[in-house]
Amino acid sequence: MNIKTILIIVAAQTVLIAATVAGTWMLFLNTQSGAAAVAEGEAESIDSAGEPSKKDLKDPVYMSLEPAFVVNLQDGNSLRFLQVQVDLMSRDAADFEKVEKYGVRVRNDLLMLFGSVTRDDLMLPNGTTDLQKSALDTVNNVLKQESGKGSVEAVYFSKFVMQ
Repeated sequence: MNIKTILIIVAAQTVLIAATVAGTWMLFLNTQSGAAAVAEGEAESIDSAGEPSKKDLKDPVYMSLEPAFVVNLQDGNSLRFLQVQVDLMSRDAADFEKVEKYGVRVRNDLLMLFGSVTRDDLMLPNGTTDLQKSALDTVNNVLKQESGKGSVEAVYFSKFVMQ
């Protein structure tokens, strides 16, 4: 082969490689913009289904249940304690008026829940998360029974001490 033929082959390979890279890059960009369009379409479909979009959600409002809950933990022959500071989150401050109104029952039911937990339950990988979900259900059940609507969205433990 002469040098002219080798240069033509190298130039053709370079053009093919550049075209492949450019095509892959364009495909990647179109896929990314397509995924964003699909995500926007899903958000719009959720909005049209009656669910509030994130833009329409009110800012969260928080309330601490004071004082912190302190209960004995069930642990065989050992004496153990659990201290939990419970904070509630809602999107409407009026919901907390109901929590205050029925606060005695809310605290009672949460104390019963925390008192029924064992140390082994809390030591499980998602033991505290399960307890959080149960606490949320407990608060909302009291509010539903007393006022017909349980609208607390989340329960947070801002202090959690087990000894």
